Amino acid sequence: MQNFTPSHENLIKLVLPEDRDTVLNFAVKRAHESETFIYRSRIVRPDGILVYTEQRSGPIYDATGNVIGRHGTIQDISEQMRAEEALRTSEQLLRLLSDTLPAAISYIEKSGRLLENQ
Repeated sequence: MQNFTPSHENLIKLVLPEDRDTVLNFAVKRAHESETFIYRSRIVRPDGILVYTEQRSGPIYDATGNVIGRHGTIQDISEQMRAEEALRTSEQLLRLLSDTLPAAISYIEKSGRLLENQ
């Protein structure tokens, strides 16, 4: 993004308004933990495009081992989210089709083992 200065405040401005409280509560609650954490959120780019993101945040320690800050990465996972949604939709359609057809459907593994209808 052009003219974007990475900071917690600037990132929060990009988060969808309906997600902000959840993201802020999560980040504040976990800010001083000594573990790396991962969370997902939705942001709106300056050009108006919705992006699904995954944030990873790890602790920064001082010389005595105290957490004094955090570092992290943000990854665009929009394609992954679209693929997961397409898979869910496809599975629902297959389930609907197999549940409503007036015929018996069997699922067989490559090994030839018959799977029970799910």
